[in-house]
Amino acid sequence: MRVCCESLGCRSNQSEIEDIARQLVAIGCTIVDRCDDPDLCIINTCAVTSEAERRSQRAIARVTRRLPQAKLVVTGCYATRVLMDGLSVPGADWLIGNEQKEQVVAILAPLVELRAGSPACDRVPESSRDECAYRTNYIPALHTRAFLKVQDGCDNACAYCLTRILRGPSRSSPVSLVIRQVQELVELGYVEIVLCGVNLGAYGRDLGFSGGLSGLVKAILRDTDVTRLRLSSIEPWDVDGDFLDLWTEPRLCQHLHLPLQSGCDATLGRMERNGSIREFVRLIELARSVAPDMAVTTDVIVGFPGESEADFEASYAAIAEIGFSKLHVFPFSARPHTSAFHMPDHVSAVTIRARARKMRRLGVRLNLEYGQRHVGKRATVLWERLDSGDRWSGLTGNYIRVVAYSKSSLHNTLSRVRLLRIEDGSMVGQLEP
Repeated sequence: MRVCCESLGCRSNQSEIEDIARQLVAIGCTIVDRCDDPDLCIINTCAVTSEAERRSQRAIARVTRRLPQAKLVVTGCYATRVLMDGLSVPGADWLIGNEQKEQVVAILAPLVELRAGSPACDRVPESSRDECAYRTNYIPALHTRAFLKVQDGCDNACAYCLTRILRGPSRSSPVSLVIRQVQELVELGYVEIVLCGVNLGAYGRDLGFSGGLSGLVKAILRDTDVTRLRLSSIEPWDVDGDFLDLWTEPRLCQHLHLPLQSGCDATLGRMERNGSIREFVRLIELARSVAPDMAVTTDVIVGFPGESEADFEASYAAIAEIGFSKLHVFPFSARPHTSAFHMPDHVSAVTIRARARKMRRLGVRLNLEYGQRHVGKRATVLWERLDSGDRWSGLTGNYIRVVAYSKSSLHNTLSRVRLLRIEDGSMVGQLEP
């Protein structure tokens, strides 16, 4: 059976779809692109914002319109939200919520014509955590990086967040399983592993693992041959001085994504976020004292209910002062089943759009300033793709997009590069001999 696997939204979604693809290969399927006439399409959807839902709906409609002969599986957060509301998805043959996502392949197994005599056909993997999900089943990804979900769900109660409701309580993969999965991904040829989770900083609490995320990272660096390890989003209250000491290890990428959401304490209070701007600033100062070149990226919501013009300007000023290397700006989206959905004093759509434009312009400026501080320095780049001609594109450990020219293939290799200048939003680098 020819199967197309597509994912929208977060890195956890990307990790999940790659797990599903590996399991499908293990039971005899062939993973193909959408344009290669698949028999089955699986879409792992997102519902973090109204726009994310619309993107999910468009992806579903595109498949049903262009591939009417293909069976369609819709899973993920949008599927879960639809099921919660007792609705259906036109064109979907299977609608599988997050609570059953790890059983997707088992649910689909009766459809698959297993290869006669294949050792992988002796059993169907019970979930994406099955030990056979990785072994010998290389699935080309969009990146040379492999996304590995080690935690799911969330026990926080941020007022705007639907994802925590759709994903359920926090739960973690055992340390021994993560170690095995990381090593198997390394043996498949991945140079960089990205640890993902819906609330990654909560790793291990449900297991009674006292080391937490810090202990997991130490174990990975000690017990595997991973060349580069990167962490995805971590809530700022889950980061302290002991955790930051991890960055004395050169294999750990100097990049922290700490979602701030607002630079105004009054707005943070209405969002039911932990901590204050002052505490966040102290954390950033501590991180930069440990790793001066650390890239600190963040998420920002504009137009949260009750956000006055003064609140927005306070948020803007604080974010400018902190000096993030990149901003992910989200116009507030009222999500059903969240407390923010029912709050008074919603900001007008026109005002939200204007604030988002202003904050994104700030993000472009901060990103340029961060890049300019690195011009003339040397860095190690993991090359991801050939853009055009001889121009290759890749990322430094501290998340600077670099382009360089080479007639030889650089794909999935690490190179030392001198950073020359910023051009069209990318850092131009020169390969060192």
